[in-house]
Amino acid sequence: MLFQHIINGLALGSIYALIALGFSLIYKSTDILNLAHGQLMMISAFFAFVFLSAHHVCG
Repeated sequence: MLFQHIINGLALGSIYALIALGFSLIYKSTDILNLAHGQLMMISAFFAFVFLSAHHVCG
């Protein structure tokens, strides 16, 4: 049980790190805060949910 929580925490932390990396790369290269990352994350999460639900992977 503890091992699964550790793996889930590492996976979520990796996703947060990739999001932060995207924000910092765009901001440092253009000096403009691009808030479109939130939309892209939401769309990709929605498509992942639909794909996994259609193939009966989760739940």
